Amino acid sequence: MKGKDIIISVYPTQPAVDSFNDTIGHWAEKYIKDLASRNIVKGCGNGSYRPDQPLSRAEFTAMIARLQNLTVAVMKEQSNFKDYRDIPWWALEAVLAAREEGLISGCPDGSFQPNRAITRSEMEMIISRMDGRTLINLFPGQALQPNRAVTRAEAAAVLDQL
Repeated sequence: MKGKDIIISVYPTQPAVDSFNDTIGHWAEKYIKDLASRNIVKGCGNGSYRPDQPLSRAEFTAMIARLQNLTVAVMKEQSNFKDYRDIPWWALEAVLAAREEGLISGCPDGSFQPNRAITRSEMEMIISRMDGRTLINLFPGQALQPNRAVTRAEAAAVLDQL
């Protein structure tokens, strides 16, 4: 079956969540709430969002794809990433669409590393590709800390202000 196309059926998404039980009073509550109402961010189950948890590369790519309404017409059985089998099923279309759009390119070794936390510099690179700007500091007033992992709250705050 190598090299064959796979047709993906689109399943209805779950209704937007008004709030999460662990974001009430959180500094990023309004950003998370807004993005959740637009189905751009999703919870982690049991009514939680886990705002202070690091965000994976797959999760961020899925958020970007939803924000930009990215889709893939026909998904190939295999992506160009050598670790495509590690990409969660719920993020695969988003990853492929973001790659097609030139928003992501993967790692130098040809992998995507979907479960690794996204860093500030990686997030800034993707966002700068989205809006055609040169690199921007998404965290003004703070040291850049390019290799620091981005939390789910930080990503929501940045994406909601784009």
